Amino acid sequence: MLALDVVYQHNDNTRVSGSLPSAGAAGLSDFRTDSGSGYALGLAPAIEYNWNSRVGLLVGVRMFVAGRNATASVTPAVALNMVY
Repeated sequence: MLALDVVYQHNDNTRVSGSLPSAGAAGLSDFRTDSGSGYALGLAPAIEYNWNSRVGLLVGVRMFVAGRNATASVTPAVALNMVY
């Protein structure tokens, strides 16, 4: 059997602020940064084979194909399902 999972993930902005020791001088300096929001769209096509109602094997790949503040990646996936 053919299978396809579609994944969408959204991450909000992360804001960090604080104080750091100043380089080469006494005292503290302010530090502020924002990560920005991000999203990722992934696809996971696979083939599943069931020997019977209790044992099956799934072989596929997970691909993150689009996004903002996200890294494209391809991850193989293998799953052996056994129900007792």
